[in-house]
Amino acid sequence: MVRDLMEVRKSEFVYSTNGMAELARKAIGEGRSSYCLLDRLIEDLKLMSVQSRT
Repeated sequence: MVRDLMEVRKSEFVYSTNGMAELARKAIGEGRSSYCLLDRLIEDLKLMSVQSRT
């Protein structure tokens, strides 16, 4: 059953996966929201590390 489903709907799954991959690439691109949030997280962690030393 699963094999039949994968063979019949393979192109649909590939198309869907490629679309999600493209959206993920765009979201993490420089200047995008995820990129900015990750950058902010890194800066916060650095600041916390410096503050814990004092």
